[in-house]
Amino acid sequence: MHTVTPSLPDAEMDLVGIRRRARELQKAFQAGDPDARALVEQHRGRAGAHAFRLSDALTVLARLHGCENWSQLRAALSRVNAHVLAAAVRAGNRRRVRALLRLCPGLVHLDLADNNEHRALHHAVKARNVDLVRLLMAAGADARKGIYPHRDATTAHTIARERGYEEIVAAIEEAERARRAAAGSPTPDVPAPMAQFAAALRREDAPAALALVAEHPALLTAADHAGSTLLHLTAAGLSEAVIGALLAQGLAVDTCDFQGRTPLDCAALAVEWRRPESLEGFRRVGPALRAAGAALSPASAVALGEAEWVREEHAARPEVLRTCRSLEGGLLTLAVQHRREEMVSLLLDLGLDPDERTAVGGLDEPAESWGMPLWHAVGSRQYVLAEQLLRRGADPNGDVYASGTPVFQAYGQRDARLKELLQQYGGRPHPSTLGEYRETAAARAFLEGADICRPTLRDAGETGILELLWGAACGGDPEIVRLCLERLDWSRDDPRWFRVLEQPLRLWNHGPGHWVSGGAAQFDRTTYPVCFRLILARCDPNVTGRWGLCMLHRVAGAGDARRPAVMTDAERNAFATLLLDAGARLDLRDDVLCSTPLGWAARWGRAALVRLLRDRGAPAVEPDAEPWAQPRAWAARTGDPELLRLLE
Repeated sequence: MHTVTPSLPDAEMDLVGIRRRARELQKAFQAGDPDARALVEQHRGRAGAHAFRLSDALTVLARLHGCENWSQLRAALSRVNAHVLAAAVRAGNRRRVRALLRLCPGLVHLDLADNNEHRALHHAVKARNVDLVRLLMAAGADARKGIYPHRDATTAHTIARERGYEEIVAAIEEAERARRAAAGSPTPDVPAPMAQFAAALRREDAPAALALVAEHPALLTAADHAGSTLLHLTAAGLSEAVIGALLAQGLAVDTCDFQGRTPLDCAALAVEWRRPESLEGFRRVGPALRAAGAALSPASAVALGEAEWVREEHAARPEVLRTCRSLEGGLLTLAVQHRREEMVSLLLDLGLDPDERTAVGGLDEPAESWGMPLWHAVGSRQYVLAEQLLRRGADPNGDVYASGTPVFQAYGQRDARLKELLQQYGGRPHPSTLGEYRETAAARAFLEGADICRPTLRDAGETGILELLWGAACGGDPEIVRLCLERLDWSRDDPRWFRVLEQPLRLWNHGPGHWVSGGAAQFDRTTYPVCFRLILARCDPNVTGRWGLCMLHRVAGAGDARRPAVMTDAERNAFATLLLDAGARLDLRDDVLCSTPLGWAARWGRAALVRLLRDRGAPAVEPDAEPWAQPRAWAARTGDPELLRLLE
């Protein structure tokens, strides 16, 4: 036990080795070893030898290394090893990369928050190391996982493709084909027509989708990089017309994708309360798949209201219902999405957690998420279900990872009845919620010390003020922004300004969110640049944030590529003009796309912004840029002749 150091090492420590040391400590303690007993008493207190379990030994080792418990130590070890892995990839040290992955296979999936969410594969692609790309892909790396806030543009596959690293693209796609083959997924691989088919489904163009199938018969036996077949894609798109035509051709209805989902599962999970029409779509597509022979799973049985099947499954395998979980939530959330009140009652009676508490994977810091069933019930204004969940113990302040609380949902819906219901069960808003939804009077009362918000942020200390400012900047409330700025004394180059300054770009109450129907009608849209200007007056216009982004980068990339643009050209140029007038630089490059704001504007096809930046002196040719990062190279990929003309 003297080999265990009292702090985390700089070099790698593997979880297998820690567990081995824990077993050694357990045996030594039980054998009466004085050093082991002294170590245990120092870090855990007195314990009987017969009651000293392996989990107790792991707790002792965690505290020896400065962590409170085993979960914290495990996360810390993963973080240390992930940094070592990233360094080994950047150095091209294949031997060390292989050794680390052998000891800790999960490192290949870990995001590093303090490394801008880069995974090991990102480093290998940026280094153009095809051997390490192959090694990481063979270890299970996901080449389609991007970096916030522009995930689509920053996947390893997209970065390689846009930089012209054809050998890297080929290695990634070859590994993805091998995974499909190993999983028994259909072949051959026809990525271009498959992508066109998926795009036709997204725009609800059934004739175009079916025309592609007729033109490319190989699609009928194909799968994409995630193992999804035509039936998976069509079921997820809830396209009744297309799925009927595919079923008529006798396609296998129970093929699983790489996540183990059948087409019927995909249809069940496609229902969203944000899209009321999706429920009607499922109620046509789901029975059609069942009639074609699709088997039930826990998810599809809940969605279809098959109570007897759920009871029998619970009797045979009770753990399956509790652990059936995805990014969309568990079975209770699914029952709420499908408005199955009887199923919610049944699942609660069977012992499912009303909060569906779960650990969030893929992060370098431990995170927990809970409250999703109630969050969805409140968001869809299902009053009976919301009260049912609350009576059965659901937490009104549950924190759904990256999505807020049920109270946040009630404020977003502008629903006084739901606010009152949640308050009866102890629900309280977060300061940022008051700002996001322009609760000006309540925000002023909070700043004056009123007992309004959650206990942990009840006073108006700097943390509470910062969260309120963040929310008000996001929601577009200049009065709350002024009140908060008066109470903050930050230097102009304080990096915290970046997170605040970028919030007005979200046009929160007028964007694509599910709460917009109320906000767009009752709130002034012109207040976001006002908030932006107030904050900009206090900070350096060139303050940078995650992966080296400056605010001009954020203005160029603002908006969601998967949904219609919510920011007009005039609004985008208004934000950019405020920055340029304040002295924003045009030559700053980010750390991922390695491009200037002009390059970003060209990459996202922002012709009006390209014109403004060119008028303000941004050069079309950048001698210090890589060929693929030149503004004209980005414009050429869009195929937009106007962009190319502006960059001549």
